[in-house]
Amino acid sequence: LTQYWQAGTLCQMLLNEPQYRSKLAMMFERFEAAGSTDLGPHLAAVWQTDWEKLTADWRAFCEKHYAKK
Repeated sequence: LTQYWQAGTLCQMLLNEPQYRSKLAMMFERFEAAGSTDLGPHLAAVWQTDWEKLTADWRAFCEKHYAKK
């Protein structure tokens, strides 16, 4: 229960950042074909990224939208 904010903000980033949003439909197609919502096997093929870069993008997104000023 303590990690819902992480999942929610990741989904928000995927929906709002153009480099992720533009290929979100392709990611869902891969999820359906694989019968799994595991991002890992598809990060490189769909978004040309890895966990380290995705995490860095997510942190930057959170800082931009949620950091106290």
